[in-house]
Amino acid sequence: SRATHQESVKNVQALLHHHPSRRGLLTTVDHLKRLCIDRYFQDEIDTIMDSCADLIHSDDLLDATLSLRLMREAGYYVSAGQ
Repeated sequence: SRATHQESVKNVQALLHHHPSRRGLLTTVDHLKRLCIDRYFQDEIDTIMDSCADLIHSDDLLDATLSLRLMREAGYYVSAGQ
């Protein structure tokens, strides 16, 4: 029902605002995109992408590649040599 849908959206929004790790945030954004429901959370995703932009320079390969891919998908210009 519509009420259940709205409650689910609010629960995910709360998770996106209070997630304990930036890798976890990026992983959650990736899952939302794969489920094709990221449009419901675009404001939160934009904020997350801005706050995680520096992870492309991470020494952790997973953090760097995930942030690079998500930033490119979000329309940010990120060169491979950056």
